[in-house]
Amino acid sequence: MKKLIIYGFACFIISTLQAQPDAMDLASGLMAYYSFDEKRSYSLKEGATDVILKGAEWKENRFGFVESALSFDGVNQQVLIPASGVLDVGGGEGYTLSLWLQPRDDNQGCVLLKEGDFGIKWNGMRKPLTVFNGLAGGFPSGTYDNWSSDEWYHIVLVKLQNRLGLYINGNLDQSWPITAKQNVKAKPIYLGKHPYFWGGFSGTLDDVSLYNRALNEYEIIMLSQIENIPLENYVEIEPLNKDLSEFIGNWEGVISQPGNAVIPNYAFSIRFKDLEDDLIKGYTRIEVPEDNAYGVISMQAFVSGNTLNFEEIRIYRQKNYLGYEWCKKYGQLKYDKNRDALVGKWYSNNCEDIGEIVLFRSENKFNYYDNRLSEPVTLAELETKLQSFAKDGKTSGGATTVAANTLKEEENINPTEGLKSLKINLNPIEFKFGNAEISAESKKYLVEQLLPILKKYPQLRLKISGYTDSSGDDQVNLMLSQARAKSIRDFIVQNQISKERLEYKGYGEANPIVPNTTPQGRKQNRRVEFEIFL
Repeated sequence: MKKLIIYGFACFIISTLQAQPDAMDLASGLMAYYSFDEKRSYSLKEGATDVILKGAEWKENRFGFVESALSFDGVNQQVLIPASGVLDVGGGEGYTLSLWLQPRDDNQGCVLLKEGDFGIKWNGMRKPLTVFNGLAGGFPSGTYDNWSSDEWYHIVLVKLQNRLGLYINGNLDQSWPITAKQNVKAKPIYLGKHPYFWGGFSGTLDDVSLYNRALNEYEIIMLSQIENIPLENYVEIEPLNKDLSEFIGNWEGVISQPGNAVIPNYAFSIRFKDLEDDLIKGYTRIEVPEDNAYGVISMQAFVSGNTLNFEEIRIYRQKNYLGYEWCKKYGQLKYDKNRDALVGKWYSNNCEDIGEIVLFRSENKFNYYDNRLSEPVTLAELETKLQSFAKDGKTSGGATTVAANTLKEEENINPTEGLKSLKINLNPIEFKFGNAEISAESKKYLVEQLLPILKKYPQLRLKISGYTDSSGDDQVNLMLSQARAKSIRDFIVQNQISKERLEYKGYGEANPIVPNTTPQGRKQNRRVEFEIFL
């Protein structure tokens, strides 16, 4: 009998649709839709931010599908939908908030809230819902109080011009006049519990959707039908048109931090390592070269439409001297097939920040260990690059025209004006045991291989960095690495290269390129690195 009743009502809706062909469009104005099906933490509508689970647990949804809804304990569990322009709809002509709710007990708290805009509060069994009217202030109450922990309820909050309406199971429960005011932007949406208001909701939430327009009563009824067609069937999602395995590998580029006026851009890279169904796992790396700091964080990414939704999970490796807290980032990256690039935005909850990312495919190995952005080039590769720059008119007299006083390591040079620097991969430079005297074989190698390039391109600058392994006293290692770097500088100067073109520094046991746990690893870390500034 229950199925016959629902079927008859569905037929009524369809006949109404046919009578009003322009009255129904559940895809129009849809800004975000979180179905949570099969533990999906991202919006099926491109552009909306992913949710961040803060203790909320996966549970069966109203159709009985496992891990397809989110359960809250009424104490501390919550879900965060980070702030984004997509969610800033409260100050316009209208909006619609739709969700499914199954209450569990009398705990009172936030079902959903966007601070300053709108929200719904659960007041307990036998009590009506309270609406947070952030646009005009106040907490007006509905009337429905016949709740059951065995049932699912469809809740809709609609703003249309100067009125706010609360719908329960497709029926208008209550409406209130409002006074429109400026929308409060850059605020996240909280599900289950707001950190400052209302305590926690106890129960289960599912199918959260947000529209930037007011749905009409027919659309609200359609959404409320427990056996309705899933909303994602109405949402047109552009296919990625790319084999996900093609993303496996390394991508290097820049991450921006617009709020930082001093250092707005950092080097950033992603290594997509493993592919499991639609889940890509790997690592991200951010570098702060002026502070000799870096962080490597494990990450995962989902695909929704033409967007890669990524989330950093935990810090895998970090080094810094200033006690930074590395921001764990999440965001969306679109694939630009014309440039073979990943372009998008990132957000951070623990740092409350936002920015942009641009990444290009790279053949370099992902760097887990030290502060180098990329793998060194060989001398032959360096020669090819220098010749190419000369042909492109980016050099003068065989070298770039960037002024000498701008070639400090910590400064940013516009990529359109030439490369900032290149690490060059030379044969290991050998020293006599325990001191800074260069071996005869290494002197011969420097004379035959490195010096000709420095002489051919007289405006090149060279930085020499000395390193040791972790054995022995830290201060002794630091002094030894400094002495060896200076020894190479002095030798090059003796061969008619101006001292002003050379910089040297010893770093001791800092920045190991491999762990110091084996003799071979310690040998690799006892090294001298050369960096050419173009």
